Amino acid sequence: MVGVAGLAVCGFAGAGAAAQPGGGYAPTGPGAGAVVLGGYTQVVAAATVGPEGGTVTGTVEGGTVEVQAPAGALPAGSQLRLTTASIAEVTAGLDDVGYPGYSVSATLGVAVYNADGTKNTALFSGPVTVVVTGPSITAGQVVLRMDSTTSATPEPATVTDGRAEITITADPAFAVVKAPGGAVPDATTAQTGSWPGPWNGAAVGLILATAAAGCAVAALALRRRPAHRLR
Repeated sequence: MVGVAGLAVCGFAGAGAAAQPGGGYAPTGPGAGAVVLGGYTQVVAAATVGPEGGTVTGTVEGGTVEVQAPAGALPAGSQLRLTTASIAEVTAGLDDVGYPGYSVSATLGVAVYNADGTKNTALFSGPVTVVVTGPSITAGQVVLRMDSTTSATPEPATVTDGRAEITITADPAFAVVKAPGGAVPDATTAQTGSWPGPWNGAAVGLILATAAAGCAVAALALRRRPAHRLR
């Protein structure tokens, strides 16, 4: 399953990890039998990367991408192609994959072809690292694996200001996206850990002070009650 990996930089942070085959996991991208949101058909760079490994870089919409294949990860004579997709097109389609209101910071695809020009549909022999850098990428954004034109799955990744990194062992398509208002997905507010709505520090402090005073009064009343003697 080594073909196209489409990457769009988006919303929530995670730890870098290798992508593993799972339910519905299949080669995606041009010529791999599956169509994903955005297509990722615009080739921006290509290079032959064999068993000795190598690095391929390219400029995509929203930033720059570097793909690092270690020694032994790809078969001899493999051609590694970097692609990109329209940020506007991918953003417009995020509603269809279950992420309404999200926006895209950058897009990337990685396609691996065999020496005879056919698409490589096998797992990599080792993990390949994909690094995307761009001004719109910020900590808290997330990488989505684009499974089709109507489905996407959050993918473990490391996202910091200006940089997103993911490790792949096959060819899923990815989208790295930003949540509405910068909110962390599934968080109750845009600022995780803060009081929602109109609550602020002064209001919370007043509530806590009032509660403490009530507790003190109750404790004093209990101490003043006469003890009941057993008969």
